[in-house]
Amino acid sequence: MKDILAKEKPTLQPLMQQMAQSRHDLRQLEESGNFDEAKVRALASQQAQTMTELIVQKARIHSELSQVLTPDQKAKMSQFMDRREQRFMKHMQNQTPPSQ
Repeated sequence: MKDILAKEKPTLQPLMQQMAQSRHDLRQLEESGNFDEAKVRALASQQAQTMTELIVQKARIHSELSQVLTPDQKAKMSQFMDRREQRFMKHMQNQTPPSQ
């Protein structure tokens, strides 16, 4: 598993850096006080493309990792992911909308 993750690090790292830079650039635009819809849309589009690539890469890596797990390990991983998803959904339901 470590070998798979080490092999994929050079692919994921630039994508993560792109996301971080895009978030930073968007924050800079928001804080500038001068709303520029075209720039925000361009950044949002860039983020969407980067996020799509990250999701594809993550799914491919998970598939590779799954191939090296035993059936028992796969079952444990599935249970872990189910619990994680449930916690996330509970967290999202407990979020209150921001007051305006």
